[in-house]
Amino acid sequence: MPITWKQAPVPLYSSTILTTSTITSFLHSFHTGKDSAGYGVELLDGFIVPVPDAEWALSLSAEEIFRRHSEEVKKEPRVEKRMWVFQPVLVIDERSVQDGSVVVGSWEARYQSDDEDGEMKLVEGFESVRIVKEQIQSVAANIYIGNQDLETYQTTVDEDGIWRGFH
Repeated sequence: MPITWKQAPVPLYSSTILTTSTITSFLHSFHTGKDSAGYGVELLDGFIVPVPDAEWALSLSAEEIFRRHSEEVKKEPRVEKRMWVFQPVLVIDERSVQDGSVVVGSWEARYQSDDEDGEMKLVEGFESVRIVKEQIQSVAANIYIGNQDLETYQTTVDEDGIWRGFH
């Protein structure tokens, strides 16, 4: 039986010290936001969950948090590869507190043309993009189910590097 998001929710980490009320405020924004078309997002209770006892994430970059998270998930019994390769990881950092954006990171793989001989080669690795907090649940859900990838959002960020919706 495949593992569902209820068994493997999207993890939320903080790389900076936050109060419980700040985390609660972000979670509220995730659940009351609109999708990129302006429609209310269906509440997926428990879809995004703050990771308990994750003090180790303080002061780390989103990529470092993702790598450590992936290593921990791989150790769990019954873990499917998609749970650590394709599952998005959310990080609230100091910039998040300032501008309301959240880092969404995941493992991305795509074929790119090799300029030297024109052959396609597989390029994979960690990638991330900043998303306005009201769009987080919609974006995380689309990445989680494979409907979209980070490149979809990376190519349409605003001048400040934050994705706020498709324009």
